[in-house]
Amino acid sequence: MLAEDYGYWISPRRAFETGPTKKWIPEEVARRAKAADHKAGAFFVGAVAAFIAAGCLNDSASGLAVLFGALGVVLGLCAWGYGMFEASNKDLKDVLPTLYRDRWQAWPCQVVGVPPVEGAKTVDAKITLLDPERKPVRQFYGDMHRGAWGQMTDGVGVLWICGSLHEPVAVAKPGGAPVWMMSTQNKKGTVFPGGPGLLDTVVETVVKEASATATQRLLDEMGW
Repeated sequence: MLAEDYGYWISPRRAFETGPTKKWIPEEVARRAKAADHKAGAFFVGAVAAFIAAGCLNDSASGLAVLFGALGVVLGLCAWGYGMFEASNKDLKDVLPTLYRDRWQAWPCQVVGVPPVEGAKTVDAKITLLDPERKPVRQFYGDMHRGAWGQMTDGVGVLWICGSLHEPVAVAKPGGAPVWMMSTQNKKGTVFPGGPGLLDTVVETVVKEASATATQRLLDEMGW
């Protein structure tokens, strides 16, 4: 494992057993289930409204056709809503097996992102994993948690990576939460702005923060 070769920290247990990650998983599942319940309620209200409208016209010659038309609209909306729900939860379906299979690795990273719009919770970003000599090791692309992106001082910082570096990986702030997925491919085709030059002193500090000793000290301060 490259992280181990470079002296970077690796969690002694699988990622899902790590304190904050273990807490994040059920909270995130519950949050998304609650959001799905709200969507289901909205579709139910829409269905009722459509059938009421069709019922009001049922005394006309075309009432039956209107009724079936309304039913088709409702079923179409439900199918669309289910598709949207599945798409919004695909990342969670991808991230959970990774967390249950692999361990966290601390990596110094350079981060470049497209400035997010107001209120956005994620940033379209590219992260580059660095070796101790500042050379790029791997690059990953995708929607990055905005809070984590905002904490990347001078465009560099430590991120936790879970999974094979040749495949999509789970990524988290140091500590193991929140978690998001990033891909080895730039699927959106985003043209990222050039990142700032990597200052030796800044990268040296970040590399030290990713070391086994420094990360363990952080975890001790967090109480686990």
